Amino acid sequence: MKSIVVILLISLSILSCGNKKQNPDKYYTDHGDWDDVRFPLVKPYEAICLNGSDNWDVQLTSDAEGLFSAPGTRKINIINQTIFAYSTQTILNSASAKEAWFVLMPGKHLEKGFATHREYVNYLRSIGIDKEPKLYDMDQISQYFGDHDTIDWKHIDEVN
Repeated sequence: MKSIVVILLISLSILSCGNKKQNPDKYYTDHGDWDDVRFPLVKPYEAICLNGSDNWDVQLTSDAEGLFSAPGTRKINIINQTIFAYSTQTILNSASAKEAWFVLMPGKHLEKGFATHREYVNYLRSIGIDKEPKLYDMDQISQYFGDHDTIDWKHIDEVN
């Protein structure tokens, strides 16, 4: 009798996991509205580009608490739920900046911005990241998202 209950619980668990993959959070599959192109980062962050523009903006979703925005984002990557980004002609600490690097950790409610590449690399080392993560071009990620409807950050390089 115990073995039947165990088998039944395992079967229900497997079915439950399978359903989650078939019905992902719409946040991670939404491509945007009629006037913009969008791809998801780690909730509640997203990348948006208004139609007719080539300027990507990384920001919090409209229903999130906070005001983070990094206009002019050129490159980005996500590793272990941490967002790494590079922006030009952007905003850093409420001031205009020629360029900036960002590290966003939604799970820790952490948003760090750096005015120099050296500061960025030093910060990465301070949190145990010795090798600077590769950053991908925003249009490359947008193309991958358009082709796959979700983003597997480990396979971005496979875009032709």
